[in-house]
Amino acid sequence: MANVPASVAELSSFFADVPDERITTGDSVRGRANSYFGVQGPWYTVGWLMASTVERELGRPALIAELCVPTRLLADYNRACSTITRFCA
Repeated sequence: MANVPASVAELSSFFADVPDERITTGDSVRGRANSYFGVQGPWYTVGWLMASTVERELGRPALIAELCVPTRLLADYNRACSTITRFCA
C-alpha cells in the first residue's frame, strides 16, 4: 500500500496522456498499459484500493453490483470518496 499514491499518479497520467494525444498510436497505448502489469503493478494496487473503498464506504452489495456493471466502479468510487479523504484523488 506504500505505493498507492505513486500508482494513482502514474495511472492518472496515463489516462490523461491518451486523450491529450501525448500517446498517439494503439501500439504505444497498449505498450504503456502493459508495462503496469507485473507481480503487483498499478492496475492491481489501484483496483484493490477502489474496490475496498467502495465496499467499506458503500457496502458489499454495491461492490457486488459492480461485477455486473464494471463501469459503475468509477462512479461509486468517486461517491465513496466524497465522504473520506484517505488516498482519494
